[in-house]
Amino acid sequence: MQRRVIPLTVTILTGVVCSTTGCSGGDAPDRAAAPSPGVFTVAAGAGDCRINADAARTVPVGLLTFTVRNDGDEPVGFTVTAPGGAVVGEVVGIPPDRSRTLLVRATEPGEHVLGCAPDSGAGAASDTVTVTGSAPDDGDTDPVADEASANYRSYVSEQLDETTVALTGLRDVLDDGRDLGEARRLYLAARVPYMRVAPAVIPDAGRFGVSPAPRRSDIESGESWDRMHALEKDLWGPGAGISDDTLTTATRLLDDVVAVRRALGPGDHVTVETVADHAQDLVDHLSDAGIHGEIDVYTRTELSDFRSSLEGSQAAVGFLGPIIRAREPDLMPALDGDYAALREQLAGYREGDGFVSYDEVPVPQRRKLSDMLDVLVARLGSVQEVVAR
Repeated sequence: MQRRVIPLTVTILTGVVCSTTGCSGGDAPDRAAAPSPGVFTVAAGAGDCRINADAARTVPVGLLTFTVRNDGDEPVGFTVTAPGGAVVGEVVGIPPDRSRTLLVRATEPGEHVLGCAPDSGAGAASDTVTVTGSAPDDGDTDPVADEASANYRSYVSEQLDETTVALTGLRDVLDDGRDLGEARRLYLAARVPYMRVAPAVIPDAGRFGVSPAPRRSDIESGESWDRMHALEKDLWGPGAGISDDTLTTATRLLDDVVAVRRALGPGDHVTVETVADHAQDLVDHLSDAGIHGEIDVYTRTELSDFRSSLEGSQAAVGFLGPIIRAREPDLMPALDGDYAALREQLAGYREGDGFVSYDEVPVPQRRKLSDMLDVLVARLGSVQEVVAR
């Protein structure tokens, strides 16, 4: 997940995942027909990232639609990068022979880079489209939307503040007492608020060249496994203990989070489309790597991540509530029901202040969680469409 907090481009990710043979409500554009300007299909895979040959590569500012089809043999991610270098749109973990649709409201003129990268990191490729014209005038604002955006920005700041407090304590414990039990407690305390707002953190982290929480694929490819999950390995992995490297990693992680928090200045503007996008991202992350137990390799605390991600997603949707109720009155009660059902399901795995190890969740129960997440993912796609009207 690598997203934008202060986007020059607004991104909307649909909740539809379809096979390449098609799907109702989310089929890829017909390649036989001349596509409208700004409508693209993207062939993605190892060493491949091509937009359809009949698409106009120069388009005016406005809505861009990318239907990304994975023609490769492993999950692939797709990103849109604006001229200034910010990642302004992303889809993660598209399965082989499947498609996802990404809508980007481009407001910044210039060349936008489209990137395709398999989860293994090998065979990344890119293409480009050029956006022309002037950025829209921001003079006309919607006070309801502005309030929702401001409330979400405050929420993100609060969660990062909580993360910073816990990480500061962790660094001090590693530096002074070197108490493994307390270090573990503070690591988990930092991860809870971080996971509530992870989609809002990653894009700015990328701008600063930092990476708070790389995915498991990094260690499988033999690359450096840095920051948050490196700490997880030190504190819970084989031969768990504390070293000078552990302190160095914790200090760097704290510096990363502080840098991102400072980027959320009072003048920053987060759009309602971004809020909806982040709500979707948090659940996509669960249905992608989370449900398969690929995130917390050593702590096996995926269920805690589930809870935090759901809390962050529901908070984001809650800030959009006035807009959703005004445009789709039946949608909010349905979403509330989806979140409540997932919370009830998770409650069955509580143990003390946390949850049982994810290894103790049988495969049928994991499938049930996956099915419930699929329902929420689809409905969150409607949220993005509603707020983008």
